[in-house]
Amino acid sequence: MLIADDHPAVRGGLKSILSKAADIELVGEAADGQEAVRLAQQLQPDVVVLDITMPRLNGIQAIAQLRRAGVATEVVILSVHNEEALVQQALQHGAMGYVLKNSSTTELVEAVRAVQRGQTFFSSNLHLPGGTLISPDKRPIFS
Repeated sequence: MLIADDHPAVRGGLKSILSKAADIELVGEAADGQEAVRLAQQLQPDVVVLDITMPRLNGIQAIAQLRRAGVATEVVILSVHNEEALVQQALQHGAMGYVLKNSSTTELVEAVRAVQRGQTFFSSNLHLPGGTLISPDKRPIFS
């Protein structure tokens, strides 16, 4: 797995959280979208966790470049933005998951695992395209 976020403290927290999962191996980290694309092309991770708001290329632009380059890596967007338009754009460009930064650490690990299995994953309480809200009592994994 590759993580990409422009904030070093966030990357450090993600590494700490995800390194505790025995079935998830971190192969690299990037501080901006261009670096994320370059590393994903080079390392070919199963999953990239991308911040949506990064310098040089945002997460959506990075997904688009990965897809144009034929990189088969699955993408989980990690974002503070709970906005339908951004979720829609991420999905249209090929993201398989969208996790809000205020989600639990368990939910983030579940998202990475689900996407590794080829399933989509959305944070609980995320406003989905079409105005749908996933309530907390609903399972956030869709296949």
